[in-house]
This record gives sequence, C-alpha cells and structure tokens, in this order.
Amino acid sequence: MGNQSLDQLIALRERLQARKTKAGQRFAELEKQVEAVTVTINLLKRGEEPEESNAGVAARELQDMTQLQAIIYIAQHNDNRVRIVDAKKLLTKAGIMKLTKNSYGVLYTVITRSGRFKRCGPGEYELLPEAVLMLRKPAAS
Repeated sequence: MGNQSLDQLIALRERLQARKTKAGQRFAELEKQVEAVTVTINLLKRGEEPEESNAGVAARELQDMTQLQAIIYIAQHNDNRVRIVDAKKLLTKAGIMKLTKNSYGVLYTVITRSGRFKRCGPGEYELLPEAVLMLRKPAAS
C-alpha cells in the first residue's frame, strides 16, 4: 500500500505543478494586458484634448466672454441646446471659469437665473426664442 500511496502523491504533485504552470502563463498574459492598457492610458493623458468638443465650439472662440455669453454662444452653435457638462469643459479650457467642486452648480445657477433657457433633460437646456424672451422679461417699475 505504501508504494501505491507514494505513486498517487507523486501524480498529484505533477498535476498540481502543471496547473501552476498554466496559471502562471495566464497570469503573465494578464500582466501583459494590464501593461498595455496602462501604456494606452498614459498616452491619452499626455496627448492634448481635441480642440472641438461635443458642443461643436472651440474654446478659443469663447475667450473674453462672460459665462452667460459663452453658454448662449455654445447653445446657438448646438441647435439651441447646451449641456452643462460640455459647457463646463469648454469654459474651463477657455479660462472663463476655474474647475472647482461646484463648477456644475455655478453654471446651473447662471442658466436658471438668466431666464433664457428651459430645461429639456437632466443637465440639458434649450435656448428660448427671442419672442419668448421678450414675454419673460419683468415689467420695469
């Protein structure tokens, strides 16, 4: 019985070593994939962001504008719609505002207080036509 048990243990050890080798090969392949993704991320971080954003407006066009003027300009060049996320990126890149924790809230406040936009979705606003703007202006006292 001792010889048979020894043979079984030797066979078990060989199977385990084979599994270990296969696992090592899979691990090495995963390490290569992680490294490739890391290199890609680093390349993208070093590269410049595209000049044009989803809003279809270049940041340089917004320089020397106020936040509201820039938001209206973005909307006019994007089928009278503006997304706060896109506007935040453009205004930050143009130097009109600094990127802070409450940048989104600042732009939300500018849009809602202006009375020139209506909400059409989460974080998305539509520029009201000029006729509606005339009606919405408060009467002078």
